[in-house]
Amino acid sequence: AIRGGVQRIGYSQLEDIPALTNAINQSFALEAISDEEKLLHTEFETVTPSNWVNGNSGATLTADDVAGMTMTGKGLVYAKKKIGEQGYDTNDLVFLCDPKAYAELLTDSNISTFTQQGNAGITQKGQLEELYGISIVVSNNITEKDNSTNDTLRNILFKKGAFGIASSRDLSMESQRDNAKQQVIISGTQRLAVKTIDEKMVCRVSTAQ
Repeated sequence: AIRGGVQRIGYSQLEDIPALTNAINQSFALEAISDEEKLLHTEFETVTPSNWVNGNSGATLTADDVAGMTMTGKGLVYAKKKIGEQGYDTNDLVFLCDPKAYAELLTDSNISTFTQQGNAGITQKGQLEELYGISIVVSNNITEKDNSTNDTLRNILFKKGAFGIASSRDLSMESQRDNAKQQVIISGTQRLAVKTIDEKMVCRVSTAQ
């Protein structure tokens, strides 16, 4: 699909802020990267996952309308275990998590009590880039599931290579003038799709919204 956006800028705005065009172009470029990840989450929602755990306890789930699902290190370890049980090497794992789940992971008592002793930056600077051999990436694109009682966040742990991105056109930036309206029109569009290559290399980790 063609994806992207359009921004109209008045001549007067450009005259007052000459760098505005560059700022908009940079925003389009950053959003294009974020959009690829949005498609990843949308794609995985169409799949029935073989691996799905409670982010708090690590218990296996088939539905996530469950109370008390704060994110813990235990939940992450059991998610990693699920992928290992499918016969895959559990190196090169990436955990995409919502900022709320990340905050809960940072304040997990086991991590703050033990792990921080070898990595003081976890509590001093709030930095937790890797845990249990898993790269951690905080994202605002995590799927939010509105359940009957307990709304959830569907974080994803996956092995690199689990998803594929196909692009028929990289980000294309175009601009033109509309003299009648005294505006410059800037567009940034791309054509791409994301597909799941092997859903068994992925584990959904549900936590509370």
